[in-house]
Amino acid sequence: MTPNAHALAILRRLSRSIQSRALLFSGASPARLADAPADRRPPMEPLEPRLLFSGSPADLDLDFDVDDADYALFFAAFSGPEVVSNNPAADLDNDGDVDDADFALAFADFTGPAVPTELTSGMTETGTISRAREVDLYTIDAQAGDDLLFTLAETDSGSNTFDVALYGPDGALVSEVLSDDFLRLDRLNVSQSGTYTFVVCDSNNGSGTYSLTATVLDTTVDVDNVALNSGQPFAGTIALGDIDTFTIEAQAGDDLLFTLAETDSGSNTFDVALYGPDGALVSEVLNDDFLRLDRLNASKSGTYTFVVRDSGNGSGGYSLTATVMDTTVDAGNVVLNSGQSFAETILLGDIDTYTIDAQAGDDLLFTLAETSSGSNTFDVALYGPDGQLVSEVLNDDFLRLDTVNATQSGTYTFVVRDSGNGSGTYSLTATVLDTTVDVDNVALNSGQSFSETILLGDIDTYTIEAQAGDD
Repeated sequence: MTPNAHALAILRRLSRSIQSRALLFSGASPARLADAPADRRPPMEPLEPRLLFSGSPADLDLDFDVDDADYALFFAAFSGPEVVSNNPAADLDNDGDVDDADFALAFADFTGPAVPTELTSGMTETGTISRAREVDLYTIDAQAGDDLLFTLAETDSGSNTFDVALYGPDGALVSEVLSDDFLRLDRLNVSQSGTYTFVVCDSNNGSGTYSLTATVLDTTVDVDNVALNSGQPFAGTIALGDIDTFTIEAQAGDDLLFTLAETDSGSNTFDVALYGPDGALVSEVLNDDFLRLDRLNASKSGTYTFVVRDSGNGSGGYSLTATVMDTTVDAGNVVLNSGQSFAETILLGDIDTYTIDAQAGDDLLFTLAETSSGSNTFDVALYGPDGQLVSEVLNDDFLRLDTVNATQSGTYTFVVRDSGNGSGTYSLTATVLDTTVDVDNVALNSGQSFSETILLGDIDTYTIEAQAGDD
């Protein structure tokens, strides 16, 4: 559908049909046009009826329609015998005089707005409202059932506010947000397939600039989407009016873990929504500078999408990690040897994973301790070889997570996350009590004395031989 043809379909206020080549505006009579000064008559060309929005500068009587009454007001102010230099009704460019420039503005508004800008899902566009009550148009295609997300932010750091209205493929008003410098206009499960139109206009504050993004949540990945590897941290920046998307693959039954943290040490907060492979909203967390959005036992196999948006505080940096708990080891995973101590730093928005092998019937011991001498606490979860959660301990700076008589043979995974206190350091040890001696085990001789130091998060083991019946 061409932009002009689409404009016909989204009329808020339809101009009246053009009856002849002599008509200047929809509904304007030839007799009225003939009364206009010859040097101020516009070209006599056939014009398509187009969208005339309430809020157009040509709506001089403020009745939310551009019609013959507005033409009459403007014509009287423009061609009357009175001094018109201070006439606010006709001085559309606010230069203190009513002249051909104002006539040109009114003519442009009566004949319709500029060709709409076609948006690409996930791409940010910038725009400028150059004069009061100007109108900008943006279009994007969506299918019935898709979620259509839209964000707009004022970028002048001033007092400008905007009105945004959304029209469906049939031209009907879907929803609108008025007089805001940071706004969202989302439509979940759109009812029609076709072209949707966002109408942006100034809220009578004057000229100003803005940035906007529209994202269609469906089965198609956005052009600037980031595909995540399980366990891989990613650092990003949310810009004014931006929407960031991240995708990751998961299978039905997997646990999908997600952490995001603000990294600017400022006041930025974020909203994150998770969408399933079918494009439907799964869950969301709003207005937080440190958040988790986990999905246990994912219901479908396919590509999951995390949508990150600013909560209205402005641009800012963040770090995030998504981890799929399944039978595949993460890219940044650390393989532990039984009895081996390991020191690490948890970063903002990070998820650390550690794996160790155990057999059914073994005892699996795990200790973690905070080593920063600060206020950091940690959450640790243990997942079995089948990817299912076995047990967890939350919000502690010194913790144990032991499993006695493991039920399955295979690879067990410990997931370490910050509890929301920020980055910090820790030390951990996992020990499998089986028939194999640990790597740092000390074999004792009967009667031998041994001195040692237990470190933060450490587990020490000692072995000695004995026969049946010995004490």
